[in-house]
Amino acid sequence: ALQISRFLKDPRKKSLAYEIDVTKNFLQILRSTFKNADIFWLLGNHDVRFNHWMMAKAPELLDIADASLESILGLNQLRIKLIEDTKLVKAGKLFINHGHLLLRGAFSPVSPARGAYVKAKQSIIVGHTHKISEHTETNLNGEITTTWSTGYLQS
Repeated sequence: ALQISRFLKDPRKKSLAYEIDVTKNFLQILRSTFKNADIFWLLGNHDVRFNHWMMAKAPELLDIADASLESILGLNQLRIKLIEDTKLVKAGKLFINHGHLLLRGAFSPVSPARGAYVKAKQSIIVGHTHKISEHTETNLNGEITTTWSTGYLQS
């Protein structure tokens, strides 16, 4: 997660430059491991926050292509396609969503996956939350709907 956050961070801990370097390294390993695969970067709340920070603190840089998060991370060179956070992604019957737009407000007291089920009523996988969870329901027709929260991956 980028240090550009609404939460107060200890500046002596990881820097934005460090986090960008770690992310770029991960993406390079991902691409070298899956040479011909389609790889997508679905924007999340921290990615959007980077763009908002740029608009508020350095609007003059918005016209410079190399100042975009996409360029900084080298997504084009790695053939990684950027997907806006407002787009609904679907792989077969499974919806994929970062989750920050879906899980707004009060979360389900049981699990983030149940909260996603309550909102989506469809099989969906979401990130965003810090907790790994799964929720399955079967309707009267015997159709199964499962939702997952993958948890928050932090080094």
